[in-house]
Amino acid sequence: MKVSLRIKTTGLLLLCSLLYGCKATDTPQNPDAPQNTEQSLSTETVESSSSPDVSNSQDISQTEESLQADTKALTIQLVNTCGVEIGMVSYINPSTKEQVDVGALPDGTLLNLDFVWPLDVSDFQWALYNADGVLCMECTTDISKAKTSATLILTGDNKVESVTAQFE
Repeated sequence: MKVSLRIKTTGLLLLCSLLYGCKATDTPQNPDAPQNTEQSLSTETVESSSSPDVSNSQDISQTEESLQADTKALTIQLVNTCGVEIGMVSYINPSTKEQVDVGALPDGTLLNLDFVWPLDVSDFQWALYNADGVLCMECTTDISKAKTSATLILTGDNKVESVTAQFE
């Protein structure tokens, strides 16, 4: 069960990344958001010139390095120890600001969420729904202390009564 949940979660995250990557060429919904047009302009310049332009490839690698410097790999784990199945877990993707529905979290199980986390985002926004799809709990967790992972332990007696956060 844990393996298939991890596979489904990973597949869902990859699908979201792929879909988000495809949307990157569309017109942005937020006109105030910073645009990364340097890479596409550099690519067009390289294609249209007859000789390779070394400065364009250096610009692209510098842009990629700055993007990597603004993010970190982060794993967030949700552990259900409250004696009841959680019908669905959802969260706000820190990069796209879109809601992602992950699925159920049975009692006694662990859910791993892997992110390329923007360094300027310190809050992890997430929610829990019961088996009927009714919102039970909406949470915001400050994960600014997390260097590589954050573990959120859900505890209670047949309901979620508290959430404990541990950071590494």
